[in-house]
Amino acid sequence: MATRSRAASASTSAYNPLPAQDDHTESPPSYPSSKISPTPSALDQVPSSARVRSVENGYRVEEGLGMGAEGADDMPSGHSGHRHASIAMKRKLWWRNVIITGVFIAAWYIFATLLSLYNKWMFSPEYYNFPYPLFVTACHMGIQFGLAAVIRHFWHERFRPQERPTRREYLTKILPTAASTGGDIGLSNLSLKTITLSLYTMCKSSTLIFVLLFAFTFRLEPYSLRLILVISLISFGVFCMVFNTTAVSIAGVVMVFSASALGGLRWALTELVMHKKAMGLSNPFATIFWLAPLMAVTLGLVSMVVEGWVRIFQSDFFSGWVAIETAGVIALPGSIAFAMVASEYFVIQRAGVVPLSIAGIFKEVSTISISAWVFGDQLTTFNIIGVVITITGIALYSYHKYTKSITATLELDSSGKPIPSLSDASAPLIPPSESHEYAQAPSSSDDPVPLSYLSSNSTSRASQYPPLRESAERAREEEDERQLKDDFEGWDRPGGAESDSEEELDEIEEDEVERRRAERQNGRGL
Repeated sequence: MATRSRAASASTSAYNPLPAQDDHTESPPSYPSSKISPTPSALDQVPSSARVRSVENGYRVEEGLGMGAEGADDMPSGHSGHRHASIAMKRKLWWRNVIITGVFIAAWYIFATLLSLYNKWMFSPEYYNFPYPLFVTACHMGIQFGLAAVIRHFWHERFRPQERPTRREYLTKILPTAASTGGDIGLSNLSLKTITLSLYTMCKSSTLIFVLLFAFTFRLEPYSLRLILVISLISFGVFCMVFNTTAVSIAGVVMVFSASALGGLRWALTELVMHKKAMGLSNPFATIFWLAPLMAVTLGLVSMVVEGWVRIFQSDFFSGWVAIETAGVIALPGSIAFAMVASEYFVIQRAGVVPLSIAGIFKEVSTISISAWVFGDQLTTFNIIGVVITITGIALYSYHKYTKSITATLELDSSGKPIPSLSDASAPLIPPSESHEYAQAPSSSDDPVPLSYLSSNSTSRASQYPPLRESAERAREEEDERQLKDDFEGWDRPGGAESDSEEELDEIEEDEVERRRAERQNGRGL
């Protein structure tokens, strides 16, 4: 239940041991300051919640900690088996992740280019002349669902998580993602019928701003004035790069800006659901499997309204044996689209939506520059200035990410390997069999640690780690007692203490849970 899960994550922020049976039993003397201090070899891999956390290049890192000249400060108490990565090692890891992510971006470029060329041939009047792009895209979504299902069947240990979204999550998280995707694609195709390609590209560059806005809204990116300025610089550069003085269609401009807003929402929601391990969308193929059917339905409905399915199936493309040829022409690019979307999701999983969007801008810059160089496309001085500004902005963003990664603190285990993030915002490209390998618990520092940083499978792995089992069981007993007191007071149920309907339960913020429990502790001496 939403309230209980929220309360559970906030309850351990204080970690005041409550007696399991006797309210007058004193806390064990081995836990000073009313904080649980686990054995150093136990669950000591979770950084304190008071430090700024971020997922950077596939590892959870801590920012704001003091770093020595070589970047190897001593770990605080409770981390005796760990040490911090040096500056040289963080540079090496950064470049390693850049290369791996770059491979996926290159694959995305290749498949996107192939798909664009194929679509150009398929939709152009001088070639195949199939004038129903929304219908084709809806069919591609169905093909992507089928291919994802095949991969999940044959490689189920890696790409078929045991978790799956609940009905409520499917309606409240996956459906909005699919609907925003359908709206983005549909409005983009409609706008191209009324405005030129250059004007479309100029307006669509605002997607990057919407991506950043929604990334801040959903806390996918920490707020940064420097990042806002860099993104604004890139967007302005794209505007200048494709600017021209052709006639403007107000309706087309409104549609493309609406598509940009939906595109920003689409990518932010996609990253959000991919980082929710409990929903079972923790890898690109699982994400496609759950999202593609709803995307197909959404685009199919838009196609029915705009293109008319009766007109489509009564056309010459579906008469007699020609229908088999048409089906093949539609199905072939579906596999290319599947590879392209999978590459996009791998980039999102490793780096996030903002780097993916900037990679897309770089692709546009490359396309325009190559067209001007090879095919002699004319660029004005204003366009060339826009290209330079955009490239400068992308370089500044890369430098921003690099310095952020280098100045952050990266913990290493006793063997010198980076400690991956295993919270709900899962570390990128960690196979499911590895992602549940370790459970996390609070460190011995005085900073509060939310229970949400415990792995969901801590109980199943407890037998492998005796100190882990003892600490986890103690934490569960304390949380059960706090839950009973919360339920008795009834404040955690918006409908009252007797409201058991899940639909009536709203999420209680962590701050509110902490405040109420602090009042109870201060008032009753608990």
